[in-house]
Amino acid sequence: MTTRKQPSKTVEHAVREQCKQACANPDCREWSTATHELHHIDEDRSNSVVENLLLLCGSCHNKTTAAVFSRSDVLLWKRMAEAGYLPPPKGQSPNAPVMNIQHNAGLAAHNMHIEKVQIPRNRKAKRVPIQGLIEADPDMRTYADYLVKRYIEWRKNGQRFDKRKFSPGSAHGILAEGFGSVSSVMLIPQHRFFEWVAQAQYKIDRTAFGKNNRNRNFHTWEEHLALRHGSNRAE
Repeated sequence: MTTRKQPSKTVEHAVREQCKQACANPDCREWSTATHELHHIDEDRSNSVVENLLLLCGSCHNKTTAAVFSRSDVLLWKRMAEAGYLPPPKGQSPNAPVMNIQHNAGLAAHNMHIEKVQIPRNRKAKRVPIQGLIEADPDMRTYADYLVKRYIEWRKNGQRFDKRKFSPGSAHGILAEGFGSVSSVMLIPQHRFFEWVAQAQYKIDRTAFGKNNRNRNFHTWEEHLALRHGSNRAE
């Protein structure tokens, strides 16, 4: 039986900060330090290092232990946390504002004056693609981008049939549903790429325009490779 090794306060603090004090499950992101627990990714409770720990709420931790969430899901969440790409905690904006607070020195010396809200941005910083995700493979990334754009175009074209409102900004979330990412299809693990492609193609076919279109709704993965690299790559 593996001996449990309690993480040090330093390690626990580092993991919590890495996950922004919220559950690392992108579909959850509940913020409540009182009920959150540290999950050992490799299930070795003696391996209590930052690289093997993930902050989860009690509910998501129980589901992970019960294999409701797969090991690949957990590894994806960890990579997203390490890269700073998890969605913001529930109830917080994507960029938490930094308030410039000044104290008045006159008669209202005890009142605080909020002069302005500043959101710090590093315009020079460029995020490095996370290895193992769709975004890190040029062929997968470009085909995923093609399918997302095709879905947006078909949804817009279909409005003359079904009159349904559609926001292009929701396309990534709709197409990434069920694959561990709520913000972008590019953050789906590469080993689930073809599973995701099948679902994305199905959703394109099921749009109002897709069902009324007499021509094909998209080109295939093999055709995509042929267009990018020539016919030999697709064979």
